[in-house]
Amino acid sequence: MNRKQRRAIRPAPLLQPMDDKTRALIATAQARENAGDFAEAARLYRQLTHRLPRSWGAFNNLGVALKALNRPDEAVAAYERAIALGGGGQSLSNLGVALADLDRIEPARAAHAEAVAQQPDSAAIQTNLGAFHVLTRELGRAETALREAIRLDPGAVDAHVKLGAVLFESGRPAEAVPGLRQAIALAPRHAEAHSYLSMALLALGDLEGGFTEYEWRRAHLGFPQPDPAIPEWPGGMLNGRTILLYGEQGLGDVLQFARYASVAAAVGGRVVLQAPGPLVRLLRSVPGVVAVIA
Repeated sequence: MNRKQRRAIRPAPLLQPMDDKTRALIATAQARENAGDFAEAARLYRQLTHRLPRSWGAFNNLGVALKALNRPDEAVAAYERAIALGGGGQSLSNLGVALADLDRIEPARAAHAEAVAQQPDSAAIQTNLGAFHVLTRELGRAETALREAIRLDPGAVDAHVKLGAVLFESGRPAEAVPGLRQAIALAPRHAEAHSYLSMALLALGDLEGGFTEYEWRRAHLGFPQPDPAIPEWPGGMLNGRTILLYGEQGLGDVLQFARYASVAAAVGGRVVLQAPGPLVRLLRSVPGVVAVIA
């Protein structure tokens, strides 16, 4: 799990008397945030902080939008203002996430601890605490917090996913599988849940199930996408056609799987490998390969 996978808690109530224009501004800001237009949401939430200067919710929601824009310094300032106005555990938890993004680990730890102390029955706050402990590689503490989040809210999808990741990273893939399947039952298109399930199944030797789930990797933002002009091989005989095998991840993965070029060659394929430059010369010796390109 990387730090972008930690979630801010939203939305916060805007507890201050307001007119119709302010209500419309709130609705528009929340709609832009829900649509993923965080720049416009931040602009509108900032307007709301001027209209509702005593509303901790306005500042908290501004912080959420700024965090999504990868502007953690500004998010911290917004959350601190929200806390000063009475934001409590919700804003403290969000502050902890933003501080960790800035590598301010001990202040983040203190913010998460205070958030839990103020709202121990919040599944979202426990989930953020668990994600923080993953970041600091305190996997036992992460597991405890995430199990508590699930106890508080059995439908907490992120907690199920993060617990599955913790169990997998702790060398317990069999224990990870049920929770990841539960997350997928709750949110069928949750790419991270599918990806961790794929790794757990592969670790358990379930190659068919693991590689089926592995197809979800492409749903992750920033993951290399195949060239749409080149159709994917559906399996079966190639009958002399050329097939391009390309590496998506690190050098080790390319070396591990290049040997399967011979399988494609055995069903009649002219196999071309695309690999990182340092591996080109080495991979030319792989059986069944007719060419290697960088």
